[in-house]
Amino acid sequence: RADLRRTVLCTSLSVLAKSAAALLVNRHLAEQPESWDIVCVWRAGDATEADLLPIFGEGRPFAPDVRVWTRRFEGRSWVSVYVTGTAMAC
Repeated sequence: RADLRRTVLCTSLSVLAKSAAALLVNRHLAEQPESWDIVCVWRAGDATEADLLPIFGEGRPFAPDVRVWTRRFEGRSWVSVYVTGTAMAC
């Protein structure tokens, strides 16, 4: 028996991961890497109190009521965080 919530969550995370990869190539990378290692984590709850400025700097609008932060960390590691009023995915 299919778990509809799990299916929807996995599909949403897959779309966000592909979107994050496209943003990285478009805004930050000169070319597409040969391979990607992607980890996507979902956090449900009130995300309006999340203060990401000290870690990621200024977020950019992505869609209505959605902001995205992107930052390069050690080596070739990047983190993209999507925040809405009720959820966060990184």
